Amino acid sequence: MATDLKAEEITEIIRQQLTGIGKGIDVAEVGTVVSVGDGIARVYGLDRVMAASSCSFRTMSSVSR
Repeated sequence: MATDLKAEEITEIIRQQLTGIGKGIDVAEVGTVVSVGDGIARVYGLDRVMAASSCSFRTMSSVSR
């Protein structure tokens, strides 16, 4: 059952399969809140955030203590 495929046919098949890959990717950094007080949150694990940066936090529905 040998199937003779030409390079152009293989290329077209791969292009069709790859169509749409990478769309809708959501990249987010996740860290751990170490302490909160006076409107200041100390967070560990956000490598791309610098001192005095403004960050937004999502409300967690369950918090482990």
